Amino acid sequence: MRALWTLLRLEVRRLSRTAQVYTFVLLPALLLLPVGVFLGVTVVSLDQPDPVAVPAHLPAELPLAWALSREDLAPRPVEDPAAAWLSGEVDAAVIAVERREGLAAGNPALEGVDPAAWVVRVLATDDEAQARLEAAVERAGDDVLTDLVVLAGGDLERDLEVAHVEVLDVEEPPVFPVEAGLWAYAVFLVSLVGFFMLALAGVADRNEGVTEALLVTPARAWQVLLARLLATLGLQVVACLLFVGNVVLLLAQVEGPHQDLLRGPAQVASLVTASALCDALYLMVGTWSPNAKAANNLGGLVMTGILGLLGLGVADLAPAWLPLAGVAAASTPVEHLQATGSSALLSLLVVAATAAALDRRVDLKLAAERR
Repeated sequence: MRALWTLLRLEVRRLSRTAQVYTFVLLPALLLLPVGVFLGVTVVSLDQPDPVAVPAHLPAELPLAWALSREDLAPRPVEDPAAAWLSGEVDAAVIAVERREGLAAGNPALEGVDPAAWVVRVLATDDEAQARLEAAVERAGDDVLTDLVVLAGGDLERDLEVAHVEVLDVEEPPVFPVEAGLWAYAVFLVSLVGFFMLALAGVADRNEGVTEALLVTPARAWQVLLARLLATLGLQVVACLLFVGNVVLLLAQVEGPHQDLLRGPAQVASLVTASALCDALYLMVGTWSPNAKAANNLGGLVMTGILGLLGLGVADLAPAWLPLAGVAAASTPVEHLQATGSSALLSLLVVAATAAALDRRVDLKLAAERR
């Protein structure tokens, strides 16, 4: 254990002195969410309501300006709204608001009685602007009618019923399980750190004599490989903690699906062991590949296999005990523990098999020109 602890400290020190670790792993994890929130706030602030030219003096009895703002339209009082629309300053305009007597002007039983109490004349460039103006006018009219009923001492639920058309979506089971897809994507994204730190760096360590220097010490091959895997896994955990910390600080008070993603320590353990299995596979690639080109090619095949297993889990076509697939397929704490056990066991087996080959084969310890 002392040798493993010493090697682990050595690997952690190597990672801490690597500039790419800060540039491509830690800084993106720390700044990705704040930068995203900043860009989102910037986009929202730039998305201003569309201006609508209205007469300079709107009647106080008709809350048209308030109704326009509820439709994401910004009323712009001008002396001549029609001229502002013709000149292209605005895409929509309210050119006149006329007050009429409505049903109070005569006997409603007589034909030809104009029931309108307000007539609003509008101009619009397109159908969308026209529809938004009509919705605002209808909203303002409903508010006027509501106020009249209340002032007359009526009951809104009994004496007034304003008809609205509402389209209700039929509830259907989701075609794609979003939560499982997010966890699968998180495992794949985190595993990319293992690809660069273990597959490609493993070839470089052998070519530069680092692997040989470590193996001539009393340390065993499995200790060298396990220390590399644990150091890389620790880097991935730190990056994830930085990202999760940003989420907690920035979105803790915001309602959304992110509040229900983590459901206990069993799920966290399944995610960690799934990442460890990916690291073990990339560690095997870095040990067996003779050069960087072969490591890229073999790493691509391993990456495809990882994506395939994660896809099986997302599609719910695999049991929870299947390594990697189980992290996306599991839905209960017991299933997450099954996924944890299978991924951890396979990770240890991959490391042990790779270490056994490293002990027996000289070509896995020395670069070609040094054999």
